[in-house]
Amino acid sequence: MKAVFRVDASLQIGTGHVMRCLTIAHVLAKHGGDCAFLSRKLEGNLIDFVRSKGFRVLELPEPGESEKALNGNIVHGHWLGVPLAQDARETKEILSKLGSIHYLVVDHYSIDSGWEHQMRSFAKQIMVIDDLADRAHDCDALIDATPKKNSQAYEELVPAGTNLLLGSKYVPIRPEFRSARLSLSYDSGAPEIELEQLTLFIAFGGLDTHNMSCHAIAAVEKIQRSVKAELFMRSGAPNLNQIRNKIKTSKKSISLRIDSNNIAQAMSAATLAIGAPGMMTWEWCCVGLPGVFIVCADNQLANAEVIQSENLGKVIGRHTDVSADLIASTISDLLSDSDFLKEMSNCCLATVDGLGVERIVSYMEAAGERHDCPI
Repeated sequence: MKAVFRVDASLQIGTGHVMRCLTIAHVLAKHGGDCAFLSRKLEGNLIDFVRSKGFRVLELPEPGESEKALNGNIVHGHWLGVPLAQDARETKEILSKLGSIHYLVVDHYSIDSGWEHQMRSFAKQIMVIDDLADRAHDCDALIDATPKKNSQAYEELVPAGTNLLLGSKYVPIRPEFRSARLSLSYDSGAPEIELEQLTLFIAFGGLDTHNMSCHAIAAVEKIQRSVKAELFMRSGAPNLNQIRNKIKTSKKSISLRIDSNNIAQAMSAATLAIGAPGMMTWEWCCVGLPGVFIVCADNQLANAEVIQSENLGKVIGRHTDVSADLIASTISDLLSDSDFLKEMSNCCLATVDGLGVERIVSYMEAAGERHDCPI
């Protein structure tokens, strides 16, 4: 099976879209698939990182200074970096040289049905990954792994007969999170919370453009009890040096992990997480890690609502309104109640089982056979 992923990372977009596509690509490759990425060279891109994972990246050119990505009918259209028509034209030029493609997987808030329709002659099937339900799509299958998402959200946005893979059973997280869960016997429920050994897991996405990590460090310093913290981010984060300096001068035990390959282990060993309600939320859930959440972008609001309604953690506000004092007091309140922490941990475990990527790939293989695609 040949699959091409149209996905970008940037300072605006973040890294989560690329990371979840990489998760699917890794499992497809293990099943014998041939996967490539089609990405624009935006500021904060992950092109080299994707290549380091063994995948071919077909580069779309960096936007010129005079190019404006207005794309006014799409809420996040400006994130594309160029006009939608230009992106479609450049994408078609690349796809035309690749031969038969079984799946074009589109994970981009800036792309809608008009773009997708133009790609019909280049791929046997188009699969969209979305979690906003704010624009129309022309696709054969759509994944929205937001917990409790139902088909009504998309009934007027996709063609009749589109296969909808909805809800947390389709969360595409890496297999190591499932392995971490199983190694701790979490399928039978969360363990007792050891309040004498407190570890905080801090991550505001790979880039943290709003520099909430510094707020989190300041909050840790205000906690009146013994805790240690691990802060995770990517080497391309724009505020990395400031964060390094803040950790150096801190009197608390705070470790900075850059481009870590042991995130699943660290999550499973932590007591509580601090971060944004982005795609990493579902990794936390898989290992039973509740969190203190700060909304850093409008597209995280749907996740924030689910976190609150499903008791997966505490959402304390938007990044513009949250102080270190508020973060610290929320953490202290939660750490003082081990029964409530365990209840939230069990809610997390019940939400995400870690098998979503296997379900997605199984669907792709079965659908490929139905469409006479050699696998």
